[in-house]
Amino acid sequence: MELGKLVSANQDYPKSAQQQRKQLWKLQLPASIPGVNSIKINMLAPTYQLTGGQIKIIVKNAYTEATNRYGKLQKLTQADLIKYCELETNSKFKNKTKIVGFGK
Repeated sequence: MELGKLVSANQDYPKSAQQQRKQLWKLQLPASIPGVNSIKINMLAPTYQLTGGQIKIIVKNAYTEATNRYGKLQKLTQADLIKYCELETNSKFKNKTKIVGFGK
């Protein structure tokens, strides 16, 4: 087998099963985050087949956006998470594998 076929610039990691994704969402959404009690994890977990790393970055980005708002709007919302889930799942890097090495 060619070396180029063995090495991929974009490693594929398995997506978490739905129950695992629920646990990952719960882990990344502690009660200390304002607005977290209105988040519907049961909607996010089956809708978006994400890895733990993707969930972590989605929460980080959504929380950062929420904290930049003013007053009562300074809380995490379902819409914030959906926005970043959509951005992550529609990323230009999704399903792109680059062969590295010597080809024909």
